[in-house]
Amino acid sequence: MAPSSTISKSEPTVDFSEFDSIDEERAAKSARLVSKLDVVRMVLIAFAAVSAIGVIGTAGDALATYNKTTLGSQYIISIWPNEFDIRPTSALVACAVIVLISSSISLVGLKVAAVRISIILVQNPI
Repeated sequence: MAPSSTISKSEPTVDFSEFDSIDEERAAKSARLVSKLDVVRMVLIAFAAVSAIGVIGTAGDALATYNKTTLGSQYIISIWPNEFDIRPTSALVACAVIVLISSSISLVGLKVAAVRISIILVQNPI
């Protein structure tokens, strides 16, 4: 007969606490990174809004000067040429207004929690 040997079967034990600490460290690092990226995003959006205000001011002033100094076709000598095109300047003002409105909406979306949550729900419906 074969010798009987008793092999005890023991369940392997795993300590998950070391994985939890790694996950907590990784979550803390990603939270810091996300907060830094939010600040950078907010600064860039504010810069776009301020730039749009500058464009609106300068191009709007140029249009106002043109409108004040245009005499019309009844005068022989004019300050501006007869074929002077103000469409690019008008388009510049219109685009700056669009950038200002979108930047304002984006800043509100970043800072107001209720708006941020509704934007997330619209992007990812339940």
